[in-house]
Amino acid sequence: MKKEFPIKPEKNKKKKKNNATKAIMGQYRPKLINIPMYDPQTGEPNPHYEELTGYKNPLEILRKTGKSLEDEMLVTPNFEPVLRNRFLVKFPDSLGIKPFMVREITLPVVSMTRPRRLSVVHLLDSTPLLKISDLEIKLIDSATDPILHKINSIMRDYIKFTMSVETLDPMGVVISEIKLEDCFINRIDYGVFGYSLADNLYNYTISITPNSLKHY
Repeated sequence: MKKEFPIKPEKNKKKKKNNATKAIMGQYRPKLINIPMYDPQTGEPNPHYEELTGYKNPLEILRKTGKSLEDEMLVTPNFEPVLRNRFLVKFPDSLGIKPFMVREITLPVVSMTRPRRLSVVHLLDSTPLLKISDLEIKLIDSATDPILHKINSIMRDYIKFTMSVETLDPMGVVISEIKLEDCFINRIDYGVFGYSLADNLYNYTISITPNSLKHY
């Protein structure tokens, strides 16, 4: 009678890990790179982009600074752009126009020109001539104490004044100032009334001619 020996169970062979996979995985999981910069539902910057990729979301930099993708590395971390809705327009108290009444302002254009013909005066001084265009200001008025009639009188009497436009930082601190001197109002646009307008806030526009501009 043949003697049967018990068959030893085969040991589980350990699967050899692929060296290439091990090299890729390393000690930490690989960072994902095909992550959308924006939420496809809302279009807003993806809040998990930096967490998943390890990099700042370029879309946030674009929206804050307006820089292109090629220029994003040139933007300093503490860069704060100047916004168009941080400003104050100051008139003399005698005019009665308060800063909160200014809804919108179109700043003047400054250009340098040289005289085409040399006169006796320009023979000695041929420096370029400074030309300043008019600026337009859209105002809102008070129903209890309107100043539109006063502005009309100022224009009619050709009263000159000095005004300034201040640019503010996020904390309300003045960072620059445009001072306009020897100004006068040359035109009033009384605006539009209507029952079907989307914006019911009445405003009118005045055009101002400055003779001198200084930027601080």
